[in-house]
Amino acid sequence: MGHLSFRIKLLLALMTVVAGVTAVALWVTERQVAVAHDRLFREHVSAQLKYLPREQEARLGVARGQSQAFAELDAVRLAVEEHDGTTLFRLARQQLEPMLNEAFSDLAAQLEAERLHAMRMEMKRRVAGQLAELARVLDGDAAGAQPRVAPSNEKPEGYLGDLSRLDLVGLMSRAGKGLQGSAGKRLRVMAEGLERLPIAPPVPASAVVADQPRLARMSQPNGNGPRRLVRRRSPLLADFMVFVGEQGDVLEVSRGYFQGLRAKFREQLEAHITKIVDLDRQQVGYFSVENGGRTMLAEVVFTPVYGLGSNRKVGTFVLGFPFADLAEQMIQKMGQMHNGIWLEGQMHSKTIPAEAQGRLATWLKSRVGREIQPPGPDHLEMSQEADPMLVNVDGMPHRVFFAPLNAGSTLPVAYKIGLYSWAGTLETQAELRDQILLTAGLLGLGTLGIGWLIALGMTKPIRRLYKATERLIRGDYEVRVPVRSKDEIGRLSQSFNEMAESISLKERYRSALNKVADEEVADELMAGNATLGGKTRRMTVLFCDIRRYTEITAEMAPEEVVALLNEHMTALTRVVHEHGGVVDKFVGDMIMAVFGARKTDPEAPSRAVACARHMIAERRVLNLLTGRNINVGVGVATGEMLAGFMGSEDRLNFTVIGRGANLASRLCAMAGPMELLADEETCESAKEGRDAQPMPPVEIKGFNDLQAVYRLGVNDVKFEPAKDPESQPTNVDSRTVNARQENALVVERFSA
Repeated sequence: MGHLSFRIKLLLALMTVVAGVTAVALWVTERQVAVAHDRLFREHVSAQLKYLPREQEARLGVARGQSQAFAELDAVRLAVEEHDGTTLFRLARQQLEPMLNEAFSDLAAQLEAERLHAMRMEMKRRVAGQLAELARVLDGDAAGAQPRVAPSNEKPEGYLGDLSRLDLVGLMSRAGKGLQGSAGKRLRVMAEGLERLPIAPPVPASAVVADQPRLARMSQPNGNGPRRLVRRRSPLLADFMVFVGEQGDVLEVSRGYFQGLRAKFREQLEAHITKIVDLDRQQVGYFSVENGGRTMLAEVVFTPVYGLGSNRKVGTFVLGFPFADLAEQMIQKMGQMHNGIWLEGQMHSKTIPAEAQGRLATWLKSRVGREIQPPGPDHLEMSQEADPMLVNVDGMPHRVFFAPLNAGSTLPVAYKIGLYSWAGTLETQAELRDQILLTAGLLGLGTLGIGWLIALGMTKPIRRLYKATERLIRGDYEVRVPVRSKDEIGRLSQSFNEMAESISLKERYRSALNKVADEEVADELMAGNATLGGKTRRMTVLFCDIRRYTEITAEMAPEEVVALLNEHMTALTRVVHEHGGVVDKFVGDMIMAVFGARKTDPEAPSRAVACARHMIAERRVLNLLTGRNINVGVGVATGEMLAGFMGSEDRLNFTVIGRGANLASRLCAMAGPMELLADEETCESAKEGRDAQPMPPVEIKGFNDLQAVYRLGVNDVKFEPAKDPESQPTNVDSRTVNARQENALVVERFSA
């Protein structure tokens, strides 16, 4: 991403933030929706299952109580101790069966009444929803406005009044009188259905027994005489009654009793006989009994029997009932759920399609038995599945739930299995996901547009700063950028202008210093390193002045003299810089240059001699170009000298003082036209000094001893730039070097 512009990076960052926020919002929303639907699902399933504990209590509550009471009879306890099956069977027929028949008949009647009432209310609820819509249309409220609520002392009138009182007969009568067209036909068809629907409220069990043909039958033996109630055996009575001895042996109650389904039931008992013998309290279990290709589920109550006068268990009383699917049918009709029973790895259901049972069985084998641990055997609780199982039934997804019927029992546990339609939940989640993605898309487009505008507002001043910086690098110190805001960009632009002004000022200072001082001296002054004093080191000093200067300029105008000196000093100053020297000062027509002033340089004498010879050659070139005959003399001396800034705190001047400087000045005065004189130390250190011509020792003013002086030839001079990279001048370009080389060639041709 290094090649991307700031604008693109900003837009990518904004879009990344939008995408991240959208993903988090989608995840959180879907999770919250899933949690909310899961809570509603559990509440709805619990409401739909409210009939299950009631029916289970109807089947087992009285049976458990009556079985416990029967097992505590002294005659029963004695017969079990004596393994007297015949007596036990007779006692059961005489005492237990009448109690169960009476109790189960009443309970079955009440359950049947509740079932019919639930069906009636469900039908009324569905029809009332359709009739309410048509009633609003007929009352002139086609837009769906809220109907007027009548005061408590005012009798509601019209269709809504009949509907609020649940007076469906009156509603049908009112609708059937004046309706025509499709709406009237629809209401008439619904009216015919309602006329055949019983609408009586639920009645007590004692009043409904006579209306239940499965539980009792009416007879009229004497013509027109009063009818009497004749009890029939309740279908809820036990089909299996077994007594198990202390050691697990099954007692024979009568000859031929264990045949058919009862024989299969006995096999199931014997398969679990160890658990039955170990029972210390009453429990409920479920058996799957198969006979002749027919499978029957049995609910079994196991009641321990204790001996007379002791707490020793002497046997177990087993009472089994066929599992009634009344709750399963009611739940499917009322809640549109598919139900079944899961027992010992097998599914038993009349409502779950066979194609869905295979996958459901595989899933249940890995879940049932370890998902929930309810607190007691009479407690129903749904599984807490983090990732619920979905099964397709008729092309529609259904969520699976299961609840144990006899949790906590050591005997086989049966689970109530239910498939609840989950299509609405998935559709809601899909709609919500689409809405979030659509909103995120619109938000992303808006963010893209706004981000583009923001990026333009930020990148334009940055681009202006970038272009201004490039101009500043190229030397345009007058460049400035407009300040159009007071934010960070505005402050940055203001800082750039201040920086450019500071650089421009420093450059003007540097330019001025370069005109009055050497470049290296100017650099030290700009860096703030200029202080009074200096450092003593071995260096070489060069002096060069014009011979017969007074005679040459006597007849010249002052302007011509200044022009002559400027031309002369400019050319020779470039030569000094080309050889890495520092121009100390100009004194009239004389130039003072120093080599090795910045740092100790063993090559300083060689560079000074080369510079002197080059200066003489440069003067010859100028003579040829201008037509003048101006000669120079050069003196060079080497020694220990002090280089630094001299003067006052307010005004400084860079100079070199010492014996070598004085000697070089004297040698310059002694040198003839176009002659180079050097002291002995310079000739010994410089390579060119080996061919120097010694002169007789001379007495020089200011020196007590005679000084050895050497003359160096200048006719065979060839220009060679300094080899020290640090000594190359920074203000001499290639064109100047090439010009100096061409001028040297011209001198050689004329000399020849």
